[in-house]
Amino acid sequence: MNDGPDTINIRSLPHIIYTDSLPTAGINEKGYIYVLESGSGTEDKCYMSIKAEDDSYYWAEVIVNLNSLTKLRGSELVLDANGDTSITADTDDQIDIKIADADDFQFTANKFSILNGSTIEFNATSTLDMNGQELLLDANGNTSITADTDDQIDFKAGGTDIAYINATGLVMQASKTIEFALGTSINEFSTDGTLAGDSDDAVPTEKAVKTYVDTQLTARILTLLVMLEQGLLI
Repeated sequence: MNDGPDTINIRSLPHIIYTDSLPTAGINEKGYIYVLESGSGTEDKCYMSIKAEDDSYYWAEVIVNLNSLTKLRGSELVLDANGDTSITADTDDQIDIKIADADDFQFTANKFSILNGSTIEFNATSTLDMNGQELLLDANGNTSITADTDDQIDFKAGGTDIAYINATGLVMQASKTIEFALGTSINEFSTDGTLAGDSDDAVPTEKAVKTYVDTQLTARILTLLVMLEQGLLI
């Protein structure tokens, strides 16, 4: 080890290794900062393996320039021991987060992006608070879920309001239908007791069916009674 500290202005952060004793300086230690942890009451010191003119290696004490450490200016900030997790801002006004050597997340002005292959996972006690904001689902931003009306969830597809859910249940917007893989689409639950609409797309309610059946039976019974009275039936 040479006498006296070598002053090194760190422009980017290399890997940092914490140890209570330095190994022999060599090429394998090059590019790392070794933090030599001291006992209580003694300041820790930092060293780097430096190659001398005769191709031998020695430990040089690192005098950390805190101004350089806090101003990375586009250099990669490596976070883990094996160097594959980092934060970078080498593109202006953009912060990239890499985990396990994969680009996972990105920050730009007023925007947080989850990159391809990455997900956000919530545990059992986590919540995602949208605070009434619209959750866009498709690429061109015209299909969404919103809850800007209290106790109501609105569904939009292709820029058109389709349906909403409230405490009462699911409500389809006017002229919208419920469709199944087979058969016709449904656009109404009808209360018409006469079934006058004669529609393939309306489902009558229980009361509408009962009203229709009761009316038809009553009419048939009255007809039969008249026919019996007139002797038309034997």
